Amino acid sequence: MNYSLLKYMEGVISDQRTAVEIYERWFDEETGVAPYPRETINDYYQGIVDSFEWIPIVSY
Repeated sequence: MNYSLLKYMEGVISDQRTAVEIYERWFDEETGVAPYPRETINDYYQGIVDSFEWIPIVSY
């Protein structure tokens, strides 16, 4: 689950069409269900993506 969310966040930051469409549906300032400024979301997502490097990936 965490990996999927991280990939979505990377997609929004890098303007991948499918991720941006999901973002716009929920967070777009004009049409979103819970409007939020894109610049703020990008900064927040970038912080999470950057910190993900510190989360160990464990194989079982």
